[in-house]
Amino acid sequence: TNQVIQWRSIPQMLRQTHVQFIQGRVTSIDAAHHEIVVMDQQQTHHLEYDYLVYALGSVTDRQTVPGVAEYAYTLAASGPLSAAALRETLPSVQARHGHVVVCGGGATGIETAAEVATAYPHIKVHLVTQGPFSLFLGKTVASFIRRSLTRMGVEIIDQTTVAAVRAHSVVIDQGSEIPCDRCVWTGGFVAPSLAREAGLAVNERNQI
Repeated sequence: TNQVIQWRSIPQMLRQTHVQFIQGRVTSIDAAHHEIVVMDQQQTHHLEYDYLVYALGSVTDRQTVPGVAEYAYTLAASGPLSAAALRETLPSVQARHGHVVVCGGGATGIETAAEVATAYPHIKVHLVTQGPFSLFLGKTVASFIRRSLTRMGVEIIDQTTVAAVRAHSVVIDQGSEIPCDRCVWTGGFVAPSLAREAGLAVNERNQI
């Protein structure tokens, strides 16, 4: 939102270790022959393994709810609706005392709502979540976080499903709408398709 974060590169962190670092993209996994293929800017690497740790993380699910792909910002590092793009646009939202709706009540959504409300006190922040607010952290912690966000001016709307995202509003249960200047989507994720393509058993979100 409005902070400068110190950057440390992976080679810097791995200095003086025995870890070989290859910056590239894993394009395939051959589980039968214990081999992966990695492409970097110059060449293709075929790496054999005895054990493979699959830790490629996830990406925000932008496809399940209508309008998310077209109108919602995510915390992706770059792109037209990324965190970087959101950072550029928030000062203008603040200047007109606008509204930001954060969809998703997990840790990412809670932190996003708190960051926006703290950095831009003239922005009205709404946090919409499908389940009971932050109960995954336990009742005591959930109560504390609710009080903290409320003091910041964040309006919490829990046990509410987002049906669609539009250019200037978020559609919730029974078709009612929350007007907003910006929507930030943190509701749900999917894993990359690599494991599915490799023939590994995955669920509907591509998780192994």
